[in-house]
Amino acid sequence: MLKYGIDLTLPIEKINNIYSIGYGALLICLEDNITKEIVEEIIKLKSDDISRIVFKESSFKSDSDKTNIKETLRINNINEFITI
Repeated sequence: MLKYGIDLTLPIEKINNIYSIGYGALLICLEDNITKEIVEEIIKLKSDDISRIVFKESSFKSDSDKTNIKETLRINNINEFITI
């Protein structure tokens, strides 16, 4: 959070396996298998101010799934896609 300039005192809300930090300024998804439904939930949770999402690298079945999800998020103004 500090790396992105997000205050450590901002609220963290857990919705399913998605953590919304600072009212959607940063979203972290720890789901083991990323599906279209999870991506739709992420799109609903994002903030208009900042749009970053962090996933586990192992959450994607294949590189093509990862690319498709990344593109879906980009179309919905989530441009910062990070995997750990």
